[in-house]
Amino acid sequence: MRGFLAVLKADPAGSRPALRRAVAVARETGQRELLSEALAMAAVAEDMAGAHDAAGVLIGEADVAARAVGHYPSPPRKGPAAPGMRATTTCRGSCC
Repeated sequence: MRGFLAVLKADPAGSRPALRRAVAVARETGQRELLSEALAMAAVAEDMAGAHDAAGVLIGEADVAARAVGHYPSPPRKGPAAPGMRATTTCRGSCC
């Protein structure tokens, strides 16, 4: 929760320790849904901090974790990102 709230407050540096702990606890306790959510939020925090490579790794892990619990990603969005937002993933040609 602390990591999520720090991301909402645009404080990626403040969110990192809490999100790392959430990921570790989820892995240690086998909480797969928490793991997918914590990894996805950690990816957002890394992206906000400008660590785009780290964000890509984390979102990839989040995708694997989400698929393991039956949470599938939304269909790819067509067209440009919403105003004020930027795309953070690289198209590999299979989605559009």
